[in-house]
Amino acid sequence: MARYTVQLWNERESFIPAVQDSLRRNEAANNLILGLLSAHQETPFPILATVYHDGRLVLTAIQTDPHTNLVLSFSNHLLAIDPLVKVLYNQTPCLPGVLGSVDLVTHFVEKWGALTGVHAHLDVQERIFSIQTVQDANYPRGHMRWADPSDADWLAVWIEKFTKEALPYAPSIQAKPTVTHRLEQGWPNAGYLVMEEEVGPVSLAGFGGPTGQGIRLGPVYTPPAFRNQGYGSEVIHALTRRLLHSRYQSVYLYTDLANSTSNHIYQKVGYRAVMDVNQFSFHERA
Repeated sequence: MARYTVQLWNERESFIPAVQDSLRRNEAANNLILGLLSAHQETPFPILATVYHDGRLVLTAIQTDPHTNLVLSFSNHLLAIDPLVKVLYNQTPCLPGVLGSVDLVTHFVEKWGALTGVHAHLDVQERIFSIQTVQDANYPRGHMRWADPSDADWLAVWIEKFTKEALPYAPSIQAKPTVTHRLEQGWPNAGYLVMEEEVGPVSLAGFGGPTGQGIRLGPVYTPPAFRNQGYGSEVIHALTRRLLHSRYQSVYLYTDLANSTSNHIYQKVGYRAVMDVNQFSFHERA
């Protein structure tokens, strides 16, 4: 009879080599975990877990901070969730939430709720997109430049506004450390492409978290006063083209399925759907 076993890891240095090859076999679906593992080099992760089916790795789960959601890798093994939930409950009974492919995360939510009694709220339904070739487009030639450390303050303000708008369910963040870290990493590992007009910056697109053959794009933000003028489309197109003309074969991103405008923009550039994911938050029942 097939048996599932769970292993918890204390050190990322040994965890990454153990999971990297498996995750990269489906790099597009696992781009978030791969990107998080490469981007957060110094911060200790509260949860690093693997599930094995008769000795073969079938599921990976990580949490980057006690206040962030658990992230599940793609897996066809729904039954791997059962032992994972039991082990995590013994270690961390107060998870803030979970993110993963629709079937897998739904099963996790059911098992976690039955064990803990918490209520699960569906915060957002998302779709993973990937691209290997940029579509030709007749965008106006706006002025693009790479952000540098002198931009850190206003970049942090924009990223915080983006988070409040796009992720209203997420806890408030201080974006300055993340912005500074990305700027320090620099091209082609991380950074921000800024589009400017005479009035100053009008749109930005960030990137970071190399995944192996690819890299993750985001966030993308245009202040309300500059929207509906094509700036967002142009900066996405420009950054994607630059990334694919560097060392990366693919670029990945997550979109909110409720935002038809952004989904249309990405597909116009050439992004294609990979799979859908759901993100839940856990709350004590009233």
